[in-house]
Amino acid sequence: MCCPGYHDREHPSFSFPATHEPTGLREILARLLSDHPTGAAMRAFALLCQRMALLYVRKKVRAGSVYPRFLGLSTADLAMDCVAALFERDTGGRFL
Repeated sequence: MCCPGYHDREHPSFSFPATHEPTGLREILARLLSDHPTGAAMRAFALLCQRMALLYVRKKVRAGSVYPRFLGLSTADLAMDCVAALFERDTGGRFL
């Protein structure tokens, strides 16, 4: 399991644990862009990006222009692959 609340590969649930994690876009961005962004803010942003990518991939699948099964991927996996480069880090833990 790569993300909290990621229960079903095809229809993920984007809920967070009971701890206070940012939920709204403004709150996520404010925490992410602060001097000391938290891991919770980064996870929330990653899930938000993956969710937006998932909606776009599903739209493309319905239109017949993307075939994730042909690639051996679920739509959720394809969406995660679409945004993965945004969160790449070097060996020092810095974003690329």
